[in-house]
Amino acid sequence: MNPLSQPKLLPDAADDIRLQAAAWLVRRADEDWLLEDEQALQRWLDADVANRQAYAHAQHVWAELGALGQSGLLPDRGTDTVLETQPLLQGRMRRRMLWKGAGAAVFAAGALWVGAGSQIMLAFEADYRTGVGERREIALPDGSRVHLGGGSAVAVRYDAQQRQVILLRGEALFDAKPVDVPSSRDAEKRPFVVAAADGRTRALGTRFIVERFDERTQVTGVFHQVAVSLDHAPQDAVVVSPGQRVSYDRQGVSSVQDLSEDVGQSWERGLLVFERMTLADVVGRLNRYHTSRIVVRGQALAQRRVSGVFLQSDVPGAVQGVAQELGARLLQLPGLVVLF
Repeated sequence: MNPLSQPKLLPDAADDIRLQAAAWLVRRADEDWLLEDEQALQRWLDADVANRQAYAHAQHVWAELGALGQSGLLPDRGTDTVLETQPLLQGRMRRRMLWKGAGAAVFAAGALWVGAGSQIMLAFEADYRTGVGERREIALPDGSRVHLGGGSAVAVRYDAQQRQVILLRGEALFDAKPVDVPSSRDAEKRPFVVAAADGRTRALGTRFIVERFDERTQVTGVFHQVAVSLDHAPQDAVVVSPGQRVSYDRQGVSSVQDLSEDVGQSWERGLLVFERMTLADVVGRLNRYHTSRIVVRGQALAQRRVSGVFLQSDVPGAVQGVAQELGARLLQLPGLVVLF
């Protein structure tokens, strides 16, 4: 193949196209698929060679999973070949639930592919990281300490102006050495700042937790206060006290939430505490403690709220409990768990 025909995409763009392709294939398996949907898919395929390559890969994944059709779990697509998109408006003999299971598996495979790419990027960026289910304590040059949760990573960027730690992924509890009263030449005068996604948290005291999810970042006060602000609006900082929490994204910082649990104590006891959290965020945290990747199919399900307390050492039990609470179904494959 001519190398010039290969699209040169940034990692984020490539990941987005792969997930779009998986989403198209999942939608096409639905019994509500219409002729206009087929036409829209064809336009998307014709728009860019990268789209066609991603869709072909998604179909290949479907074909690989098709071997499970003999067990009754997934349907056998039979005569479909790569990039053939004849309408599926006739001849459906399978029950809708079988299609939903197959679609969930293809969607999960696409998400797993994207996740593998992000792990490679972390290897270059992170100074310290943990594997799935691993916890680690790190001593920083100034005497501050970082307690990394499972599947987490940080980069340390200290200079003459500030002590900055970048949370690249996951969750960390910070014990920051406070700024000293300038009574000696060796007093610590630099602020301690944790950067994550589109904002930063500045320690006004010592102990706090920062956690990154796909769509937002969450900051919890444990001991003394912190100031949370967005990069584009540093003057609008929100002060968070012990036992309080805020979250932020590009649009802004949430209102302060008072917590009912002792977050610091929960961390030390190895507990996963969910208090009215979306399933998407719950799964994001569970994935840091589970060797199989957990994914959710469907935005409506992903936005359902979950409450509960589970052990970090028993994520399979947590997944079962969450599914039961929400009335969701589980599809378990080697290396993958799908909620749908």
